[in-house]
Amino acid sequence: MVSRASSPRSVDFRSIRTPSPHPLKVNWPSTLPWLQFQALYLKKAVPRPSHQNLGLDGRTIRQRTLRLQEHVIQDNDESEDEDESEVDEKPGLSSTSLITVMGSRAVVNMISDTASIDRVAAEIAKSVPETYEGEHSAALQAMLDGDAVEANLSAFRLLVYQVSNNLIDHDDDEDDDNKYKRIVDLFRQIGLPRSTWEEHFSTKQDRSSRAFAEKLFEAAVNAEDLEVMEALLKSGIDPNQPIMSFMNCFFERPIQVAADNRVRNVEMARLLIKAGADVDGTTADNLRPAIHNAAQRGTLEMVRLLVNSGADIYRRWAGDGYIWDTTRTPLSFAADTWLCDNERRSRSTSWTTDQGENSEIEREGVTILRYLASLHKRGTRPHQDKQIIQNALLTAATRSDPCLVHILHQAGGDVTEASAQNITPLMAAASHWNGDTGVVSYLLEHGAPIDEPPQHPSALHIAAVRGSTKMVELLIKQGAEINLRAQVDRRLRHDLLGENFNPPNHGTKVSLLSYSPLQLALNRAEDPQASFARRTKTDEAAVALLEAGAELVDGELIQAVRFLSRRLVGALLERGADPNERNSWGCSALQVSLETYQLRRGEGESVSDILVDAGATVGKGDMYSIFAAGDFQLARLLADNETFFKDTGPRGESLLEAALCSKSQPMIDMALASDKAPYSSGALCAAVAFLDLADAETPAIDNLLEKRNSAATREPLLEATAISMTAFYLAGKQPRTLVRLLALGFQGNTCLLPYEAEYHNYIAIIQRYRYNETL
Repeated sequence: MVSRASSPRSVDFRSIRTPSPHPLKVNWPSTLPWLQFQALYLKKAVPRPSHQNLGLDGRTIRQRTLRLQEHVIQDNDESEDEDESEVDEKPGLSSTSLITVMGSRAVVNMISDTASIDRVAAEIAKSVPETYEGEHSAALQAMLDGDAVEANLSAFRLLVYQVSNNLIDHDDDEDDDNKYKRIVDLFRQIGLPRSTWEEHFSTKQDRSSRAFAEKLFEAAVNAEDLEVMEALLKSGIDPNQPIMSFMNCFFERPIQVAADNRVRNVEMARLLIKAGADVDGTTADNLRPAIHNAAQRGTLEMVRLLVNSGADIYRRWAGDGYIWDTTRTPLSFAADTWLCDNERRSRSTSWTTDQGENSEIEREGVTILRYLASLHKRGTRPHQDKQIIQNALLTAATRSDPCLVHILHQAGGDVTEASAQNITPLMAAASHWNGDTGVVSYLLEHGAPIDEPPQHPSALHIAAVRGSTKMVELLIKQGAEINLRAQVDRRLRHDLLGENFNPPNHGTKVSLLSYSPLQLALNRAEDPQASFARRTKTDEAAVALLEAGAELVDGELIQAVRFLSRRLVGALLERGADPNERNSWGCSALQVSLETYQLRRGEGESVSDILVDAGATVGKGDMYSIFAAGDFQLARLLADNETFFKDTGPRGESLLEAALCSKSQPMIDMALASDKAPYSSGALCAAVAFLDLADAETPAIDNLLEKRNSAATREPLLEATAISMTAFYLAGKQPRTLVRLLALGFQGNTCLLPYEAEYHNYIAIIQRYRYNETL
């Protein structure tokens, strides 16, 4: 976008902003007066009071209710006013019941004598319809007469109506767990005997009562209130009723909630099973059976209960599978139990200790695996049982606990057998994320072959691409073939090879999917914003292979420069790697190293000077890349060559501009001091950007303006843009710079204006302009 201040027409530029809409405000209906106090009551529940019988007159009832309301309000406002007037009271009537029935201050104020009952009953009926004519009047009369039972029943009926019609809600900043607990607490605070509400659940079949029972059951399951659950189940509530789980925020069967690793409530599961719950029941939202969850992170008692109640140990679930076991059984989940527990283990003092929470978790997981493995060992489906055990063995091998592998090995797992995808337990063990060698050692001791048939990847290939130095060194020591070439299936990428497997970066002589261990060890993620695991892969595995005598095939150097390791690049050059090696896209090793150094500055060493010393050719555009990367060592090495300083970027950027964009002060100082680096208007814009970054005055502008005096070419558009940038961003920080630039006399010239997304990225403005110019 270009503006012209000297346009013959008067153009009025305005900034148009559309304000966000005001929050929608809806007044609470006056027809629901008691809900106003009920909302306040839900915000902070009143502690359950002892049952007290109030006086028989309406004035005493009103005083007691008002005092309780004020108590709640004071608590919510964090008031310290503890003034409570004494009222003559008689034990019997629950104050919570009174509040529930007559929660509105307006309603309470209307009660002063028996004559006002009809008027108050009509007010209550605005929010809660009567189930028979005169119901509310009768309830109020019972209160005035001191009939506590009838008062509590009235409160119960109101609660039924509230819950069944979803009128009880919670604050937006609170989780659903509080909502469910409040529903249960409200129900309990009414104070009815258990026999009374059990009878109500069993006999009442109207819509409100049925809806209330279902809602209360949902709340009781989430709150783990077994007493309420038991009463509801006895009354005939469906134990398989899908409920909204506050933990997962989707619908599940109650048995799935009970078996969840965050609940693990065996008594709840036993109660549900006794009532006829389907132990294998699932929902469309959660297809993972309870037995699978319990097997992975549950308790042995829960697993035994589910199995003895008919849970299907052969049932498969298609979630979180591996390439060798896409639909997994409970045994496979039990073998995967250490996915989270290993993280806890890494922070503990000792894995073998018999004390502490961590050792207890280990014992529980191992016993679950041993129990399920024993069921399959003596199972009634021999072929299916053997396959399940073998798949679980592969899964257990990916963990770091040899005990899990030992259990499955003793149950019939074969440490030498490969899966249908040609994956052996040793390969799976070599893929462990932190390079733990315990399982690999166990497998080798029990006869696992260290090498695979020709063209099949071995454990060494897997360990190499993972960058597991200890694993690589162990396998080499055990006699693994270090130059074995293998066809690597892309489908193995996530399960075994990890995120560092980078197929596109290969030499021109190498088959697309054929790799040596060294080539895989040199695979590294290119994205500097990649995950921590990808960015932390080091050169140590590759160096170990080189020291063991690994041969070079092709493409090793182009991969190695991405590690920014002088040791690794030097070792490859000593073994005859071509310093001018190019990848399949035509980029040289020098160009790749400069690109990587620019992206990952601070994460490694510059290796470009080693390549140039070894004979790497510095081509067109390479000097620009050197300056843009801030590679001061190489730039100083080439500083005597005047031809290099005439190099430009892909869109005509000067070396001065590249140096300023690099934000490397040594590089900037060298470029400004050299008379071989000519002035450019783009450098002036970059200098403004650098000034804003440094937040302090530098001699960059002064030096650039001195070079400008003898410059052969200037770009008024970019120079005017530099002034506009200074005026907009730096007027308060760099007033002297603004005065100097204004003295150049660019007022009225055309300048570039940023898009909204470019306001804090000056270089993007210039790059967009140059890109558009080259189209």
